[in-house]
Amino acid sequence: NDLLLQLFQPDSLSLFVAASAVATIAALLFAFPEYDATCALRQPIILTSVTFMGNLLIGRAWRIGSILSSTATFAVSGDDIDAVGMARLRVMNVLSKVSQLGRYVGSCGKTKLRVNTGIRKAITFADSIFVAVVLLLPQLVFQIVSLSVPSVRMVSVEMLGVQGLYYTCESRANPYFLIVGIVLTALPFGISLLINVVSKGIPDKFREFDDIMASMASSFWVLLATLPTVGMIGQAQTNAYAYLIAASLLSFLLPLSYNIAWPKLNNALMSTSLGRVGTNNHKKKPTERMSSDISSPSRDGKVH
Repeated sequence: NDLLLQLFQPDSLSLFVAASAVATIAALLFAFPEYDATCALRQPIILTSVTFMGNLLIGRAWRIGSILSSTATFAVSGDDIDAVGMARLRVMNVLSKVSQLGRYVGSCGKTKLRVNTGIRKAITFADSIFVAVVLLLPQLVFQIVSLSVPSVRMVSVEMLGVQGLYYTCESRANPYFLIVGIVLTALPFGISLLINVVSKGIPDKFREFDDIMASMASSFWVLLATLPTVGMIGQAQTNAYAYLIAASLLSFLLPLSYNIAWPKLNNALMSTSLGRVGTNNHKKKPTERMSSDISSPSRDGKVH
């Protein structure tokens, strides 16, 4: 029932960590290019999981922004905000309409399609998850197509190199489908940065702009070392190739979990421990609290 923990949205944060864990485990598939199944599954699993992480960031920022700044964000005039603020306002309104669509579908048409612009707003966890799932549909459909169409699906191919035979994952449509998938993966993070910009009514504690930027900066410096090395050694060195590609992926996943999930988890642990201490103090009898106060030493080391 802690209000601060509720504002941190632990349910969506748990899904964020779970999606990161799925993508992290899927990085192991890079080590098995000799199997058709691993070649076909690794790209859809990783890109879909990372896209869902970005969509969860969007849903979290939209939900907290709608609740904390309902009057400042949606009732402000267009002359009082800049171009970035106007773009953020439009994106927030679109997300609100998507959420209303979810309520309309969930109620079988009983709920009217209108955006709640009042001061009091009831935006649930289900609303934010519906927004995240709707935003995931383009990537999900795209990856299902890439997995089901034989001419597009990645398969294991046996190659002859200087050091002998080795296996690699290739597709006839590669790298075009991969590029489209990466663009669809990066788009949610760009939108999440937009709606996490400084805005009236949103405390900095609930904005994740700096956390996302710090994660991207960490990933950039790692990719600056790993990707050129991948280009130089090629796929003939299968172990080194798998290690560098997995490191490139983890350079983006791990900073996101550390910069976004861990601080809020640490805050939750501290709040829980403080709450237990307060509860134990209240459960003590008055004589016990009095005796503990009497026996406490002062600064000079004497007991008064």
